Amino acid sequence: MYQILGIKYFKEGGLLHQNTSTKNCSYTWIGITKGIEVLKQNYFMEINNGKKTKIWKDKWIPGMNHPPSPINDLYRFYEDVAELYLSESNKWNISLLNRLFDADTSLKIQLLFIDCSKEDVMLWMPSKYGTFSVKSTYKMLTHSTSEVQVNGANINSVIWKTLWKTQAASRVKLFIWKCIRGINSTKSRRAQYNSEVETHYDTCGHGYEDMEHIIFACKHARVVWRGRNVNIDAVRENCSSVAEWVISWFFTSNSDQDQSWLITLMVGMWVLWKDRCEVFFQGVSLNPHNTVHKIHYRIASHMHCINPSQLPLTTSSIKISNWKPPINDVVKFNVDGSYIQDSNSFGTGIVLRNHTGACLGIKGSYGDGVLTPEEVECMACSQRSTLFGQRLEVLKNPVEADAKLVIDTINGNILLIQ
Repeated sequence: MYQILGIKYFKEGGLLHQNTSTKNCSYTWIGITKGIEVLKQNYFMEINNGKKTKIWKDKWIPGMNHPPSPINDLYRFYEDVAELYLSESNKWNISLLNRLFDADTSLKIQLLFIDCSKEDVMLWMPSKYGTFSVKSTYKMLTHSTSEVQVNGANINSVIWKTLWKTQAASRVKLFIWKCIRGINSTKSRRAQYNSEVETHYDTCGHGYEDMEHIIFACKHARVVWRGRNVNIDAVRENCSSVAEWVISWFFTSNSDQDQSWLITLMVGMWVLWKDRCEVFFQGVSLNPHNTVHKIHYRIASHMHCINPSQLPLTTSSIKISNWKPPINDVVKFNVDGSYIQDSNSFGTGIVLRNHTGACLGIKGSYGDGVLTPEEVECMACSQRSTLFGQRLEVLKNPVEADAKLVIDTINGNILLIQ
């Protein structure tokens, strides 16, 4: 690769001093030129015999973070540092130094140590001992307190540090990083490079497949988020993109509760993406409640749960529900009653849930002396106000039951029961 690129791009010598501002280059060469710019900013030449160091192009004078400049541009025909000293006496040519450089620079050069038995060495300044390493380079490139701009949004470096320090698996953190960067391989993104790519979302059969549809709008995802007590409708109102939502996760405190919630969101989004991939590549049929089970299992694994009560339920215990949540800031009463005609005994049950599906309270009662099933259903509806005392505006919050005659009577449509 070095020989092939060398023949095309740097025929005249070293790669370091080539003009890298060429246009219409390959993807490989564009990446290399970015690396060359980083190298130019962070190297320093250690002078020995002076044959590999360019006087006016390399950084080689201690105390100067840039190549020197001659007093007169006519002296630029001198090229190598080896031309500045007398090899037979192994001393600097003082008169030449004074002609080429100002007094301060000339003095610094005279103080340089020379060992003609060795060749010049390029030092990598971010490293403690001047030896290049990927680790030192990564630290140098990421050591910045300034904000990074991604898709028009300023992202503080604290977000990246918080992301990589979470307890999530590396594959989950990498996926979340891609979400922030907006580089997930969705159909909409691939369609930018290939107009023949279909952009409909396979999981729900309709919609434009981008991250916003996969995470926010898809019916499967909405049921899954509700199963994890996430108000995805409120998220859609406050966040215009998935990246914006993900960034907001990392502005909370470092308490164990916040870390647990952060893991829940990270794992939940990653599992939804895995569901999308299974549908696309394997053609599987999804069950949102099984997905909730998978998320629960993954979270238990990430948080190292050893208490059996913290482990996920078996798949067989998860049942399909068609329950629809109320709107934001509204709770829903689900009521039901059972009636045994032979003994006129009954039982009532009330469940209170919010817009995320979270259970806020349960109340049950048992008695006897009723005459009809409708009477039991009416008792269940009337008891809802005692669930939380006077803290709830009962009339504001809807009641859901399976007794049509009772509901119609409450609504004032008909009057068919006592």
